[in-house]
Amino acid sequence: METQGLVEVKNLNYAYGERKVLEDICATFRPGMVCGLLGPNGSGKTTLLKNMAALLEADKNTVYVNGMDIKTLAVSQLAKEISVVPQNSYIEFDFSVFDIVMMGRTPYIRRFAQESSTDVEIVQWAMKTARIEHLAERSIKSISGGELQRVIIARALAQKSNIILLDEPVSQLDISHQLSIMETVRDLAHEHGLTIVVVLHDLNLAAEFCDTLYLLKDGEIVCGGVPKEVLTYERIEQVYQIVCLVYENPVSQKPHIIPVHSR
Repeated sequence: METQGLVEVKNLNYAYGERKVLEDICATFRPGMVCGLLGPNGSGKTTLLKNMAALLEADKNTVYVNGMDIKTLAVSQLAKEISVVPQNSYIEFDFSVFDIVMMGRTPYIRRFAQESSTDVEIVQWAMKTARIEHLAERSIKSISGGELQRVIIARALAQKSNIILLDEPVSQLDISHQLSIMETVRDLAHEHGLTIVVVLHDLNLAAEFCDTLYLLKDGEIVCGGVPKEVLTYERIEQVYQIVCLVYENPVSQKPHIIPVHSR
C-alpha cells in the first residue's frame, strides 16, 4: 500500500507533568490535502503538532509517518519526512534569504561538506514555489513579516519532505498576506501532492483553505471532517462558548462564520 506522505495518530495521550493536554487522539492526514487543527487556546493544537513532528516525546506506537513509528526514526531521517514551520520565526543572525532557505538542505549535506549543484537547484525551486526568488540576496533582517513567513515555508520546501506542519503561520499578518500564504499552502497540497497540517485560529480562513478539519477542546477531538460538517453553529457554540451565525459563502460555497456574542 502506498503510504508516502501519510501521517497517522493512534490513541495519543500527552501530559505536561500532572496536567493532561491530549487524550486518546486519533487522526489521519493524507497527501494532497490541507488539514486544519482548530480549537480555543489551550485545546492542545500545538501540542498535537509537536508530537507529530517528534518535538515532544510521544509514546511508542502512537504517531506513524509513512507507515513508520516516528520513535524508530533518526533525527536526520525524520527531517527528510517532515518539515516544520514554527509559530515564531525569529532569526537572530543576519543571513541572506538564500542562506536561510539553504538551511533546509542540512539533512542532505554531510558535515563540513559544501552544498552541491542539486542543493542549489532545489533551493531555487523552493524560493520560486514560495514566490520569494526576488528576495534571494536580501538580508533576512530587511524583509517584512509576510515575506519572512514565505522564506520559512521555502526553507521547509527545500527539505523535500512530503509532509509540512505549520503552527499558526498567519496569526501576525495582515489580511493580504494571510490570503497569500494560505493560497500558497493550498497550492502545495493540491498541485504538489504534499500533506499539509496547519494550526489556525481564524475559522473563516480554515473554512476557505482547508480540505478537512479537526476541532479540539480540552485535549480531545470533538469532531473531524470537511468544513461544512465541522463548522456548524452548534459545534462552534459547544467548543468556543459563543453564539454565531453560519452562512454559505456565495462564491466558494464554504461556511462563513459571523460571531454574535459570547455565551
